[in-house]
Amino acid sequence: MTGQARSRLGLFIPVGAALLEVAAVNAVIFGLRLPGGVGGHRLIDPPGRLVGAVWTVLFILFGLAFWRLAGRPGWYRWALGLFMAFCLSYPLYTLGLSNVRIALGGNIATLAFAIALVISFWGKARTSAALISPSIAWLSFATFATFEQLR
Repeated sequence: MTGQARSRLGLFIPVGAALLEVAAVNAVIFGLRLPGGVGGHRLIDPPGRLVGAVWTVLFILFGLAFWRLAGRPGWYRWALGLFMAFCLSYPLYTLGLSNVRIALGGNIATLAFAIALVISFWGKARTSAALISPSIAWLSFATFATFEQLR
């Protein structure tokens, strides 16, 4: 196998794994008809299908970032993997997307984690940092929308 073919295979594994992970979580959310799969009733609440699509795109970017981290010290990939696990576990620790207070805390913690990753990766793994950074915009919006639910 040539280096180029190995590199392509190395790309498909983390991106494919990220897609399978987010697809499994989306299937549970929509299959169980959890509140996040339906979407809110307020103008600021995007439909569940849009939320699932955004997370799918974000996880593709996370998979690409993971692939780009090959050859970096192990903590880079470990930190990104932990971040991805934290994102995927959101429906669990928010009690099926139903506890708004826990959801707000989770959004804030996940947003802080994303910012910390981007800052810590920026000096040595700038491309990976850039691939993770769109999650900051989405998490900021989600935090604002969740905060508005408590008002």
